Amino acid sequence: MSMVYSARLGGAAKKAVALKMADCANDEGESIFPSLDTIAYDTEMSRSSVQRVIKQLLEVGVISVTKDGGGRRPTEYRLNIRKIMSMVKLNRQRGQALNRQRGQALTTEPSLNHQSREKIIPFNGRSKQSGGVPRNTEETFDQYSARMIREGKWKPMRHAARE
Repeated sequence: MSMVYSARLGGAAKKAVALKMADCANDEGESIFPSLDTIAYDTEMSRSSVQRVIKQLLEVGVISVTKDGGGRRPTEYRLNIRKIMSMVKLNRQRGQALNRQRGQALTTEPSLNHQSREKIIPFNGRSKQSGGVPRNTEETFDQYSARMIREGKWKPMRHAARE
């Protein structure tokens, strides 16, 4: 089933139906025979949408029919594991190429907006905003802010959800 998560099937509806079918399959990807109503209920789709998506998955070759249903018997399907694995491999290759393209535009400098546990660099003089300076260079931001709150130089933030 984890292969289906990694495969790019062309839409959320296709992935939801394929995941439900993978969930119903045995270890070899066979013996899939949930009813359309079961798939529709579990994927929160209409019955007609499930029928349309199953038809699309059959056309692409992600699933195949092993036994035609008739009367009150559901159709039995199997997952085409080779097809799904080839889709996963192709998407990984595309993703790696895309990441290489994106990586060229990235800077080597980390964002200043990231919250980190890096040491504070002490500054000269007292800042009106901070109310003081770190006592030593080994003090982290969390330790510094806790000390400022304890000393009454900063006020703790109050969140609307907590009040």
